[in-house]
Amino acid sequence: MKVGVVCEGMTDFHAINHYVGAALGLRGLSVDFVALQPAPDNTTSGGWGNVFSWLEGNPPESRESLFGRGLFANSKKMAGLDLILIHIDTDVLPERSFLNFLHARNYSIGNPINLVEQCDEISKLIAHFAKFNQCPVGIAEKHVAAPIAESSEAWCVAVDPEFRGVAEELSGQDLINAFGAAHARFNGIPVKAAYSSINKKIKSREKYCQGTVGEVNRLDSCSLFVALVQNIATIAQ
Repeated sequence: MKVGVVCEGMTDFHAINHYVGAALGLRGLSVDFVALQPAPDNTTSGGWGNVFSWLEGNPPESRESLFGRGLFANSKKMAGLDLILIHIDTDVLPERSFLNFLHARNYSIGNPINLVEQCDEISKLIAHFAKFNQCPVGIAEKHVAAPIAESSEAWCVAVDPEFRGVAEELSGQDLINAFGAAHARFNGIPVKAAYSSINKKIKSREKYCQGTVGEVNRLDSCSLFVALVQNIATIAQ
């Protein structure tokens, strides 16, 4: 199965590629994730704006050409996509710049409080801006919304064998500290009492995700991760 990924940045892509790929592998599914947004050689910082820019620049009629099977179905280079995964973190919901972006496009959201409501809001706005209702017959079903609780760093925290708690419930400084501690332990360096920011270096994140993929079963504690894996597995069957 070949899945095109539209996500906020390459750190997110590495988390999706390694963790979701490993979880699907445990179900006997082989998945090749391909970065559509950002491009694999992109080294700039990510952000939700990149996802919406890609969707605006790739309306339903142009995305249709990304799908398909046939003569080159077994060619990694030439095969069409089976699915497009569209990712946005839930931490964007209260951001003023994000709300202004939506308002300028005559789209409004409610006041989601819990994770279920936040997931629902993200899924609905992805469907809206990806224009699922304008997709040719059978194409809308080849997309899957992938909201991640707070950010994909929560997945990185969850796979840390020494982490205790529910990673999806972390936010703000708590998430920064938990990620910093997990990253430090992985690299064999002393854990600090607090961290000022999250390490967003792409190569570092790729190394971390590759090195912790064996702990993917710990992500069973992350409800949105489990739901995403299940959605892809259902489509693949």
